[in-house]
Amino acid sequence: FICVMLGLIALIEMDEGIAGVRLPFMDRILKILAFADDATLFIGHPNDPQRYVLHFDLFKEASGLGCNWDKTIGMRLGYWSENPPQEFDNTVFKWVTQDDSIKALGIMVGDKREPGKSWDKLVSKARAFIAANNPGNLTLMGRVNLANASILGCLIYYLFHQFTSHNQRLQISSLMNQFTNGNKVRSQCTYDDKTKAHTEGGPPVVLLDIHT
Repeated sequence: FICVMLGLIALIEMDEGIAGVRLPFMDRILKILAFADDATLFIGHPNDPQRYVLHFDLFKEASGLGCNWDKTIGMRLGYWSENPPQEFDNTVFKWVTQDDSIKALGIMVGDKREPGKSWDKLVSKARAFIAANNPGNLTLMGRVNLANASILGCLIYYLFHQFTSHNQRLQISSLMNQFTNGNKVRSQCTYDDKTKAHTEGGPPVVLLDIHT
């Protein structure tokens, strides 16, 4: 899928008619950043949205993969936040203000968001998974695989793209340790043993340590 998406990215990056955004600390012009099937587009000229739509339409014809414009939002920053050009009135996606809370790759962001609210929601999701799944019938390797995929998996984007405190990371490692213990407080296999490389005496499948 990512290889297919490279076709769309190439169409956009090679279009000299798209102004994009140039940041003072970067040599390249930002036009598109993609994470799997999610993309962020950078608009530096009033005609950029129209150019983007043309490329998405062409990409859809070639691949069958289209953009869900109903879920697409634009945010005007800087001068455009108070002085939007007329061209923006006819875009296929809706615009929000800087005061609005928006969801970016599953994480709610915005000036009015309470710090840690998204984290608390994700931790609640992890706790619900642990409560609904009894790992007692699984081997240690099975529990480790499930913890890596289902507990850490729902938090991985947040961990990579948001600041998390030491206590927040301890919270998750404690949940993963509890789950891999078979929901028991203690186990003969300690957290350090589970996160140790197999070549160093650890399990065949290592429990991912979010502190490293």
